[in-house]
Amino acid sequence: MNPVSLIKKIGIIPAFYKIKRRILVKDDNITSLIACNGAYDYLQKYRYVLDLPLTMDKQPATSNTIWTIWLQGVDNAPELVKKCIASMVAQHGENVIVLDNSNVAKYVEIPEYITRKWQAGIIPNAHYTDVLRTLLLAKHGGVWIDATTWLFAPVPAYIRQAGIFVFQGFPIANVMASNWFISAQENNPIMLKMKNLLLEYWKKENRLVSYSIFHLFFTMAVRTEKELWEAAPYFNDVNCKMLQRELFDSFNEIRLEQIKQMSPIQKLSYKFSNEEFNKKGTFYDALTVQLF
Repeated sequence: MNPVSLIKKIGIIPAFYKIKRRILVKDDNITSLIACNGAYDYLQKYRYVLDLPLTMDKQPATSNTIWTIWLQGVDNAPELVKKCIASMVAQHGENVIVLDNSNVAKYVEIPEYITRKWQAGIIPNAHYTDVLRTLLLAKHGGVWIDATTWLFAPVPAYIRQAGIFVFQGFPIANVMASNWFISAQENNPIMLKMKNLLLEYWKKENRLVSYSIFHLFFTMAVRTEKELWEAAPYFNDVNCKMLQRELFDSFNEIRLEQIKQMSPIQKLSYKFSNEEFNKKGTFYDALTVQLF
């Protein structure tokens, strides 16, 4: 029996475990997609939140603020993160607000149960920052950029002035977009609904039903705001990850210019070995030593 027929016959969750037993344990991509579908079905119990009135103290407006965060503080961040944040400041100056656990409460009110569950380890760091980015953008607007992102040029005006912008992809397992880069006007209805969904979920839940919970809730939110979503400029983030793929290849100035032309916004990662970071003559070496 093929997977679709199996799902129709016995349901998504039982089918997930049956299919998982048939495939290689190391095939994380397949098992992850099936798990996302199951999680999306589970999260439909929160659909009522999408019908709640939105608290909007003023009309949506554009902000020039660039938000980024390293919870432990920039001084304690990996060198790559420090350089990425420096690249943001180089492009946007004082509009960049670098958050950490000591100052984020100055900008948004974080519900007590969110803080308590995060401190207890119920909410992982990555998903705590999902809540923070949502609260910040819903209240203040601006551009959220993960701290492992390198800017070679200012964020384009057509992105900053859009009602909402995220890098999109072909919908797979109900995941439609990335969340490492989000631009939104304050009081954007999609972000207000995301705020309501995440807060309601963590008020009631003590477990993470899926690592992709933000992405799945985002899909639910945009499907209720089709006009706003269709007005968002469409860009895939494939070109934004080219430098990450070649970070430890031998530096080539022509190739760097090609990558910058494909996208001046490049999502990197600090999760590489010290041996790779210490290699000389690579793109990373050129960026961190020669160009800064």
